Amino acid sequence: MFSLENRKNNTKYVVNGTSEYILSFFRTTYTDTNTYTDTNTNTDTDTRKKIGYGIFVLHLLFGTLLIINLVFSEVNIYYLFYSAILLSILFLNYYFHGCFLVKIEKYILQDPLWSGPSEFFLFPLHLFYTPKKDIINKYVKYFWAIPVTTVMVCKYLFDDSLVYRFIGLLLFGLLAPLIFIPSQSNIMSCLMS
Repeated sequence: MFSLENRKNNTKYVVNGTSEYILSFFRTTYTDTNTYTDTNTNTDTDTRKKIGYGIFVLHLLFGTLLIINLVFSEVNIYYLFYSAILLSILFLNYYFHGCFLVKIEKYILQDPLWSGPSEFFLFPLHLFYTPKKDIINKYVKYFWAIPVTTVMVCKYLFDDSLVYRFIGLLLFGLLAPLIFIPSQSNIMSCLMS
């Protein structure tokens, strides 16, 4: 399950299957005769762009709301839920060798240079050159993931509840090594050996 070949196959299966399901869901178009017709083609670039940018907006909105809740909320039962979501996202990024939502957006938009919400924040750089994947991954890791997880862990560690302090210690032990592991490294094979 964690071998490189299995992860590549699983990533391809999830991305292609989810993308095709989303595309098939929106393939029905409304025509001037007020009847629904199935275009059943993948070449409708306008529809693909609308769907791809729609997923991008949802991706950006979900990420922004998650970060806002993790940074500004108090530690309570909902905060545990937000923390679990963030941990899932972090480890899925290592498993899928990047964000699977970005891979779905890239598949639907048919743009090999697409980099997801970081495209939005790094837009001025795209005017001068095409940033490499490594630069984008470092940007996401060092300017978003590490600060948000640091705030999250500190909120747990400095809470009055011993249970939340213990959770903070567990999260610190779990997340601290990820700072030193490159985000596109083969972490899963390291865990299994």
